[in-house]
Amino acid sequence: MQRSANTAFAAALKAILAGLLALGLCACGQSASTGLQEGRAETGARGQMAPAGLLAGLPPLSSLGSGSSAGRSASTAEEQELAGDVLYRKSANVTLDTVGHTAAFNPADGELAFGIQEFELLPADRAASLAIELSGVDSGENVWVAIANYSSGVWQTLQPSGNGSYNIDLGGVSGVYSNGTKMYVAVLGWKAQFNLLLARLGLASGFYPGWTHTWGSPGVDIGSRMAIDADGNILFASSYDSLSAGNDDFQRMALLKMSPSGSLLQAKTFQILDDTPASELLIFAELLRKDDGTLYLVGRSNGTPSGEDGVIIKLDADLNILWARLYDTGADDDLNCAALKANGDLVCAGNSLYADDNFHQDAWLITVNGATGEMTDSKVYEITDTSEVPRYIDLDEAGGKILLAGDMDGDSLLGDAFLMSVALSGGAPNWVRQYGGPDSDYCTGISRAGNGSAVAAVNLENASDSVMLTIEGNGSLSLESGYSDEDGTVGLSVWRVIYNEASGGPQMAGARVDDQGNPVGGVTSLIQFDGDLGPLSGTTYGWYFVDWRFTPGELYTNSFTGLGATLLPTVTPAGAGSLTGKAGSGTFSSLSPTVSSPATVSTDAVVTVSETPDRFDGEITEDTDQDMLMVKRVLTQ
Repeated sequence: MQRSANTAFAAALKAILAGLLALGLCACGQSASTGLQEGRAETGARGQMAPAGLLAGLPPLSSLGSGSSAGRSASTAEEQELAGDVLYRKSANVTLDTVGHTAAFNPADGELAFGIQEFELLPADRAASLAIELSGVDSGENVWVAIANYSSGVWQTLQPSGNGSYNIDLGGVSGVYSNGTKMYVAVLGWKAQFNLLLARLGLASGFYPGWTHTWGSPGVDIGSRMAIDADGNILFASSYDSLSAGNDDFQRMALLKMSPSGSLLQAKTFQILDDTPASELLIFAELLRKDDGTLYLVGRSNGTPSGEDGVIIKLDADLNILWARLYDTGADDDLNCAALKANGDLVCAGNSLYADDNFHQDAWLITVNGATGEMTDSKVYEITDTSEVPRYIDLDEAGGKILLAGDMDGDSLLGDAFLMSVALSGGAPNWVRQYGGPDSDYCTGISRAGNGSAVAAVNLENASDSVMLTIEGNGSLSLESGYSDEDGTVGLSVWRVIYNEASGGPQMAGARVDDQGNPVGGVTSLIQFDGDLGPLSGTTYGWYFVDWRFTPGELYTNSFTGLGATLLPTVTPAGAGSLTGKAGSGTFSSLSPTVSSPATVSTDAVVTVSETPDRFDGEITEDTDQDMLMVKRVLTQ
């Protein structure tokens, strides 16, 4: 079969050809990357375009949807299958065989025969693939498949090369092949007698590409926390290397605001001292947002007159500073995590250097008035004669307690996880627990759960994945278990645990790993639990992320380049998986801290703000020049 030589068709076909090449619908040779994939070894695919005269014989797109759908009810399944005897509209020279479930195309010489199949969709559905099966096609006959493209307003065509099953990749893009409720596929024959056996539509399911952006300095920039404001804008906070590549001796806090469409609205960096000493580190730890749009940046600075202090910067919804304060016990102090109380106050945790040496860090907890920045409570917990560093916090206000988790020096300074519950009213300890195996282990998150219990994740160095611990309100261990896929071969190395208000249970995200602890496929698994810690769902995403937010129909994630930043086009539902009980090599023990109330000083901080657009939308790289990475994916299911 050859393309018609009639040059009058050229103008009419130009727009269609451009659209097909852009979407991969114009098959060239037998390459599987063309979007038309052969279903049998003897079949191929050709790039010939249907003559414009044939397309003129099809109904205009504006007329579709007004007729009957042959009595077929709508389907919301991920796949819809139509036999050849079910056609929405056809020419008179097409005969339906309800016994053999085929449509026989019998055009006379010079005639056009067509049959149109109608698929019913939901507005959120996205067409992912189309399978067509043909028989009775003789060599050299003219057969085409046409798909109604509502983005361009024309029929898009491609040409099968003969008998067989063909799979056409439609890309899973919204607003292209559907008028909002229906999709139309036509099969055309010209001087060809053949049978249409089957048309099968596969719907995209999961999160599909929205946009991806990177941002950063020429140095090492690590995105860590995010929030969504009332207008749907994305707030993205990080530590930012503001001098040169690889120089981590001078950092600022950075805060970006991006629109839902991915455009950069604002980019600001915050610095404590005006003279920018090369040794200053202003390290970001946590971003908190109140319902009124108020923001808090929490972290630490070692560029203060007293050495190293905790830092909180309060901003309005336009990213203007309302106040900034330093918090100092007289030692070197860090703030590593923070949470908001219902009344708007902040509870922040970190570590304070023990007065007698330069190595011993004690857990430090403060409560701060969210309106003024004044500190209302400060406690230091000397748990052992080594170091304890809180890195994660969650508030159980209904139960009146604060949950803390982090790292500590265990036996032979190899390191263990420590978990802690203290009273919300005044920081008195409820219980403190140590958990770990024979090697260096670390905690990666803690969250409240049902009935006053807490859930924490600990990565054991001598195991292939994480251990999930459930600790009852009295501090007793009720569950110690690994998480794996249903066949038990793939585990989860958890990076973060957060509480999800919608389900009343925790969410965990981390890398899927094999039984040797090696990442599987460069992906993140996110597991959602209910309040009773029953797995609700598990989904595998084609990229790594360290924080995430869901909005209706959308998923936003952030990370940094160099951390498996390759983005796959789709995600795969992984099932809820199972708690296997296979892990259990750690030792769980009680500790008794000594509590003190240091004379913490809170002073105003002088903050220099820089508008720093820098390298927005930069390339994803795997070298030491790490940039912050923000990904938006759109949900279809």
